Amino acid sequence: PTPAPVPPTSPPTSNPTNPPVSKYVCTKWEPAGSTICAEGALADNKCSSEGVNSGCGNGGKVCWWNSQCEAGPPSPPTPTPPPP
Repeated sequence: PTPAPVPPTSPPTSNPTNPPVSKYVCTKWEPAGSTICAEGALADNKCSSEGVNSGCGNGGKVCWWNSQCEAGPPSPPTPTPPPP
């Protein structure tokens, strides 16, 4: 019997990327941008003006924004194999 023909492989398609989203944290001191993305929230009634460091909370807390956060759930961490 002859082997079945192998279908041509299609070129890899890049996954569509979601546009970045703005997130904020309400804190007294400016955090790192990656911290804002990891721990921040989307605009809501506490901090509704994206990019505006308006007051929030007590004790001089301010809305700190990062407009370059990735949308969607973060990818799970790659498990590290146990040492031999």
